[in-house]
Amino acid sequence: MRGLPYAASAANIAEFFGGFSVKEEDIIIDMSKGRPTGYALVFLPTEDDAARAQKELNHKNIGTRYVDVFYPTVRNWVWFAQAW
Repeated sequence: MRGLPYAASAANIAEFFGGFSVKEEDIIIDMSKGRPTGYALVFLPTEDDAARAQKELNHKNIGTRYVDVFYPTVRNWVWFAQAW
């Protein structure tokens, strides 16, 4: 996901994914520049859950910001892995 408020925590994101059995340990917030970048990876239990989350939560708000919920591309994965 992207577009997160910089103050968003794993607990805030888990709450956002309320009906999807997401726990805080299923969330990685990108801190690659020494501070939150507004990106996070969220691991859902199944592909069906991921598809439903994308459909139901994409462009919904966390706080005052709307977030994009999407499947990461290979490029996103590579970038994220290098940042760690």
